[in-house]
Amino acid sequence: MSSLTPTLYLPIEEVNREFDSKLLIALELLGDGITVIIGRNPLLVANFAFMPPGAILFKGMNTVPALVMKSAVANGHVALTTDEEALGIAEIHEMVRNMDPSTASSCQIFFAQGRRHAEAMALRIPEATDRIQVVGNARLDLLREPFRSAYLEEAREHERIHGDYVMINTNFGAINSQWGDADAFKKVLERIGWLDSSKASDREYYECRLRTEKANITLIRGVLERLAARFPDTTFIIRPHPAERDVPWRQAYGDRANVHVTAEGNHISWLLGSKLLLHTGCTTGLEAEVLGVPCLTLLPPDHGSLSSADLLSNQANERAVGVDQAVAVSAHILNGRVVRDPTEREARLLALRDHLEALNGRFAYQRIANEIRTLLIPALENHPTFDWLPTDREAFVKTREHSERRLGKTSRSGYLWNKAEIDRTVLSRRIESLSQAIGSTLDPIVSEVADGVFRLEVPPG
Repeated sequence: MSSLTPTLYLPIEEVNREFDSKLLIALELLGDGITVIIGRNPLLVANFAFMPPGAILFKGMNTVPALVMKSAVANGHVALTTDEEALGIAEIHEMVRNMDPSTASSCQIFFAQGRRHAEAMALRIPEATDRIQVVGNARLDLLREPFRSAYLEEAREHERIHGDYVMINTNFGAINSQWGDADAFKKVLERIGWLDSSKASDREYYECRLRTEKANITLIRGVLERLAARFPDTTFIIRPHPAERDVPWRQAYGDRANVHVTAEGNHISWLLGSKLLLHTGCTTGLEAEVLGVPCLTLLPPDHGSLSSADLLSNQANERAVGVDQAVAVSAHILNGRVVRDPTEREARLLALRDHLEALNGRFAYQRIANEIRTLLIPALENHPTFDWLPTDREAFVKTREHSERRLGKTSRSGYLWNKAEIDRTVLSRRIESLSQAIGSTLDPIVSEVADGVFRLEVPPG
């Protein structure tokens, strides 16, 4: 494919979840002479037709990215994808909900995070089985040394400000959705292909999900109320899921002196500074287990009739059933009375072996970068003097307003735009921190080509 240029495009949809892991992939490839364009997903999507053809690393496989992949390929690009929505899912029948079979015709490489994820991909897109690479998930690389240490300074700052604190991560994307009420969220799931309301089994599953979230939110509120009263000198940090509205949490607990609601900052640093994480099925619980941070997943008494078992963190973490048990176990941990058995944690990590590759040994970002390198090195040879510039400078979209004129404006445009907020200062700081962690001496040139979209390159020699 001689028209392919040595360019890697890294769209960012959610800064706090995917930015650092994608920067690691970028840093691995910049030394090869590959140009990296990283930044806001809406702007990159709007500009596919006006940028040199390169490799685009998507983060999902549902109906929406499937359509975007087709557009990218039609404009000369090569589509690659991870499947970030699968990270917190335990069961294959749930993984396949997020996979649109049409990606088989557009995507050149599918990056699976583990054996079971690869099985789900092969089940959903059997004609693309030979394009599935089991590499792990680069988000989990950040939980291992040397990257874990890069978050310690920020973790100490959280401790300085809040003292001893407990993290409470919520995960109520249906009943407290950024998109509106439960019916509005249901329509979103239909639009992305996760749900087919014409099927009785899908309607039944969605109702079960609603029941699960309602039981979980009652549970976590009950635990929070009792622990906050019992430990007045401990701060309880509520971090709503990115898909949730934080206003209801602020309204409910804004007058509590030792309860604080925030979505700011990287969750890894918050985890490292915490005494305990409590959740009801959040992917952050899985990350806490890998980090070795004390963590409890809270289950309602009737969890056997709910959808709790579909979540990987509910299988990986220590479990507490009901308010009384959750409060009792949490209190023992906070009082320092629990001697945690390392063999129990080893057993829980062993249970993740089929789900997650690269928890040790070679990092996932290196494995992903190697596949991209194999694809783009011939492009570098075909374009030895390549200099990245928009192919149509007049049509190239640089602002939100221009993007919305091109792609259309919706009631959630602001939400989609703001969660990918990146500025040059933050980018430079993260590059420096991650470069130090991996011992890289590269000093990439950074230029902003659009609002929150950056060009990274290392000059020859």
